Amino acid sequence: MRFERCRSADVSLRERLHSKVPPTSFEDWAEWFYDLAPLRVDPAGMQAALQAVAPVQRVVEFYSPGPVLEHLAEAGRLHESVSFNLAHREYRGGRTYCFYHPDRDGLDVTTGGYLRESDDPRVHLQAVPRAVRHLLLPPPEHVLVNVDIKSCFLAAAAALTGDPVLRADLDQDVHQLWGDHLVPELDREGRKGIGKLFNNALIGGMTEFGVARAFEERGVRVTVDRARAATAEWWSRYSRFADLRLHVWAMHERHRRARSAMWIEAPDGRMFHFDTRALDGTDRHEADPIGGARRSTFSSLFRAVEGCVLDRALALVAAEGYKLGVRLVVPMYDGALFAVPERYGGCGKALVGGAFRQALLDVGVPARLDLELRRAWGGPPEPEVPEGRD
Repeated sequence: MRFERCRSADVSLRERLHSKVPPTSFEDWAEWFYDLAPLRVDPAGMQAALQAVAPVQRVVEFYSPGPVLEHLAEAGRLHESVSFNLAHREYRGGRTYCFYHPDRDGLDVTTGGYLRESDDPRVHLQAVPRAVRHLLLPPPEHVLVNVDIKSCFLAAAAALTGDPVLRADLDQDVHQLWGDHLVPELDREGRKGIGKLFNNALIGGMTEFGVARAFEERGVRVTVDRARAATAEWWSRYSRFADLRLHVWAMHERHRRARSAMWIEAPDGRMFHFDTRALDGTDRHEADPIGGARRSTFSSLFRAVEGCVLDRALALVAAEGYKLGVRLVVPMYDGALFAVPERYGGCGKALVGGAFRQALLDVGVPARLDLELRRAWGGPPEPEVPEGRD
């Protein structure tokens, strides 16, 4: 699927959200966007972490901390800090996926979700596991501002469908709600983790077989029948959301059979094009390529909304953040990490929080934020830092 413009759309997210957000121009804030703040590697912590992990193969999925530690350690030896350049591209659903590597000789892009051995160590920074993020520190005399949009896809679904039950559940902790229901035998954090896994799996279109496998990978054994029953209960609870899914799936199938392209309009008016190969899943290496293509079409609705929120928020931060020295470190899919001079930590946190809340309001997504000051990316929240003076 590629970004294009078209006179009409099969699905207009603008109309569903009653939102007219102007497209974000990267040219207006490109200088700020590309001037990413470098993170430092904690050398003592890195050495201890490297000794604690078993030897690992050099090419593994990014969830494993071993190769991430090796790459970060190598980057730290090459540079005083781990500085990252940015390459961005329009991708499915209009999300701007961002990839990083140590600042050497220009831009490059890592391969999917994998870290690969090379002469110039590369790190897909968004893929650094939470377990080792505490090893990444801000620039000297800076603190980090971490912002996370809570349950972003589900909040976008609630906005697009007007589903009253989903809206009510989002007023609580929807991940905890489902985790408590599905695996009451686990501790509170374990239940929440399973609830988040389950919610994200279903909004991404996972079947009961995939749900059962995902649970087993987290150490929770469930039968396919139980996973099927839980999946049916979820979609029955959020009936308007289920109706939207069936509507998009039927549209996908109609275009696929007619050998015609399908178009989705994002909240900022951009159009996203699924050609016949995308609708057929021609390039997918899986047992059910059409099913995979259908899931991708459906989840693109929420990626488009999420991408619009993030683009809008970053533009709002950029418009005022330079005055306080706020710099982008990592744009995530549902939030971002910023570096702020320590004396302006409170001001920077307020600016970032205000920008993201305004972006959510502009796009029409009823989501909540987690907003924290930190001394390390994965460290505990800091007490409030006194606000500096302009």
